[in-house]
Amino acid sequence: QSGTFKSLSYIPSDINSSGTIVSRNQIHFSNGTVKQVNISGADNVFVNGINDLGRITGAAHFGGTPGTWKGFIATCH
Repeated sequence: QSGTFKSLSYIPSDINSSGTIVSRNQIHFSNGTVKQVNISGADNVFVNGINDLGRITGAAHFGGTPGTWKGFIATCH
């Protein structure tokens, strides 16, 4: 809600106009629901952006060390 502030137990990467926040590999919805972002076969997932349409951007790591990072765009539900 605009003008309302609260403390967080995590460091946010991005927030959209609906109050949905992305941080590390999670999506924090304004109603308190938290969803983890999983990508099949990835060792690590980082979400770094969300827009007002609910599209998220991030990167997923595959293949151990050194492995490969691949960017992604997805829609959160």
